Amino acid sequence: MALTKTTYSLDRETLKRLQRLARTWQVSKTEAVRRAVRMATERELPTPWDKRLEALRALRASMQARGVDFEKWQRESRKVWR
Repeated sequence: MALTKTTYSLDRETLKRLQRLARTWQVSKTEAVRRAVRMATERELPTPWDKRLEALRALRASMQARGVDFEKWQRESRKVWR
């Protein structure tokens, strides 16, 4: 992995939190920032369409296995979200 040295300014409270996080994870502050950014982007950024479709297909299969009418569920769900 190619590294780029970057400088950021943090307020004291954020720095304390970063230090505490790094200690908890037993890693450097740099690695703690890397992990925190990675986790935040995985949680906050939109999921690629292929993953969304995969999740929908899995939901459909699970519902069908339990005898739930997926099409009916989908119609009723749309009514709620309008």
